[in-house]
Amino acid sequence: VALAASSPLQAGNFGEQGRGYARPPSQPVQRLTVYVAPTAVEAADMLYMREEEKLARDVYLVLNEAWELVPFANVAASEQKHMDAMLKLLRKYRLPDPAEGNAIGEFTDPDLQKLYDKLVDKGLKAPDEALLVGGLIEEVDMVDIQSAIEASTKDDIDAVYASLMCGSRNHLRAFA
Repeated sequence: VALAASSPLQAGNFGEQGRGYARPPSQPVQRLTVYVAPTAVEAADMLYMREEEKLARDVYLVLNEAWELVPFANVAASEQKHMDAMLKLLRKYRLPDPAEGNAIGEFTDPDLQKLYDKLVDKGLKAPDEALLVGGLIEEVDMVDIQSAIEASTKDDIDAVYASLMCGSRNHLRAFA
């Protein structure tokens, strides 16, 4: 009888999990994180978006050097942040970085390489043309981001895309 009265079970000490023992307060509760792979479309969109953000940054760096217009320096710095955000997603979802090792103006995607070359050529003709190129890049980005949002099923991916979309709207206003 004396043992039963002094038992932790008798005292109601069931711990957080109700298993008859308490977790010491200094030990955090461990939660398992389950990796859920992106769909093929989500993966392709993230890879493309990483390089598309690089294209914007690279074009703006070149056009800033040529024309020294304020929007190009500011927006190029913002595009670097967009690239970094996409790289975090690629790492989280264990995808290769298509921009790794590529210098300014070098792209893994051949279509983006052609687009970069075309946009730089156009932007180097005159300052007005350069601003039009900036606006065009942001308009295309917004269409691509919206498409990626519609294809995504993951909240973390959508959050990054929403941030990119907001940035593109601001960049478009800067070029206008």
